[in-house]
Amino acid sequence: NRIDYAASRGIVLALHLFNEPKYECCGSNRWEGNVWNSSNNINSGTPGGSSGVPNLYDTSNSELMNYEKNYIQTIASAVQNKWNVILVNGNEITAGINWQKQVADWVKEVAPNLLYAANSFSGSKEIYGYGNVDIIYYKYDNNTSFNGLTPSNINGISSQYGKPVIVHMPDQKCMPEREGTFD
Repeated sequence: NRIDYAASRGIVLALHLFNEPKYECCGSNRWEGNVWNSSNNINSGTPGGSSGVPNLYDTSNSELMNYEKNYIQTIASAVQNKWNVILVNGNEITAGINWQKQVADWVKEVAPNLLYAANSFSGSKEIYGYGNVDIIYYKYDNNTSFNGLTPSNINGISSQYGKPVIVHMPDQKCMPEREGTFD
């Protein structure tokens, strides 16, 4: 399997549970083929709608939350003994704090020793201080910042929350002078 293959080469994987841009941006073609789209899923309680966001984060929908819990805990259980996996809530997550805490709690219920990272694109840094979050996941792209994180204050954010920061730089050309300078 790919996780073991990566481990044999000393590679650590950041496994994202959700990919929000896959639900709402870049035209409807992304949502049309998504498993959370109710038209693609025989289970009731999937988000449906035109994009899935914000329905995907509706913590008052208990049926949907049960599906999400099962999905999240199945993945967490499968990778909990893999030294080279960091489970990340998702890519560019705009969910509120209640959903983000719930996901972290579900992961830790079944895999308490699995490293869990939070990526909050919503402007709320509250999740970074939450006890079940081990790592702050920061996506740096095209010299932009989100949620108050910038290349110049990453070490300060790490110190403030007492947690390491993973910096994901999809375009290494965007900041070559800073490569390798983050703790």
